[in-house]
Amino acid sequence: MSIPLSVRQRYLVEWYHPDATPEALERRVAAVTANAAARSADDGVALLTTFLLPSDEVVFGVFAARSGEAVADVCRRSGYPAGRVSEAVEATAPGTEGHTR
Repeated sequence: MSIPLSVRQRYLVEWYHPDATPEALERRVAAVTANAAARSADDGVALLTTFLLPSDEVVFGVFAARSGEAVADVCRRSGYPAGRVSEAVEATAPGTEGHTR
């Protein structure tokens, strides 16, 4: 049974990656997304967005999931264990509801 994104909690994942490049980020996103999709019926995990901060050697990922443990498990099974998983609170800036890039 799938859980709608709107009712899942948000989690911020930090990955420390000293050799981070846009290409490496794309590989990470592909692996984590594929693993999350394969397990979504069980774990309810979805990768929403990622950010690469090359100067800080860190990648951030925002997930929707039932639990932080499920997020950490998807990351680990994808070959990218999380350095840290933190529960996050989402807020939308006024006037940006429904805004897309």
